[in-house]
Amino acid sequence: MHGISKSKHEHLIESLLLLEKLLAEEQAIIKRANAELNGNGADIADYSGEHKLAAVYREELDQIYTQYNTILVSLAEVIERYDKLFNHVRLEYVSKKLKELKRKVSAGEVRFDLLKDNIHTAYGISD
Repeated sequence: MHGISKSKHEHLIESLLLLEKLLAEEQAIIKRANAELNGNGADIADYSGEHKLAAVYREELDQIYTQYNTILVSLAEVIERYDKLFNHVRLEYVSKKLKELKRKVSAGEVRFDLLKDNIHTAYGISD
């Protein structure tokens, strides 16, 4: 999975806007040609559907990109909340409790090894 590139999105949106403009101009030329022929000419391509499709694609891409940015903001908030809680629990709770227990448990006790392992785990120390 990867993020959505803002510059690629903006370039594609700009390209779609230009395409819409070109298709609208082409449609106007076709209408004039049909009017000059009083509708008696051969089938001339109709770009009105293509113009609408380009607009639909552009709008859908913009909606999805907006949704993506909203989700990123929400995700950033979740990560920030997690980091704050993680640091609080690690530094203010686990660390203090382990220090209290370290003062109470002597090296000869069975639970000393468990305490030692927990301290190593909490501080990322490997044997």
